[in-house]
Amino acid sequence: MLITVIEFAFVTLGVKLVLAVAVVYALFPADRRCPRCDAETLRLVTGRGFVRLGRLVHVARRWCPSCGDSYLARYRKVDVAPVSPRRSARAARRGG
Repeated sequence: MLITVIEFAFVTLGVKLVLAVAVVYALFPADRRCPRCDAETLRLVTGRGFVRLGRLVHVARRWCPSCGDSYLARYRKVDVAPVSPRRSARAARRGG
């Protein structure tokens, strides 16, 4: 009896957790356009830990040079090469 109750609780909580993760993942933008200003964004270089996690779930940090917003976004393997945020900010200030 106790095993059945534990299994039921584990399955119920596990399903809720899986659904919550799926909904949050689906809320990430899937294109390379900025959700705020609709400009083209650049993929940022991140630390090693996030790179491994990002490869696992296909999520990357993106930065918009127009409005300066950065966010997480889903990506496809056809994305362009990553850009360093410092170099991009300097290039945006110089105008090119």
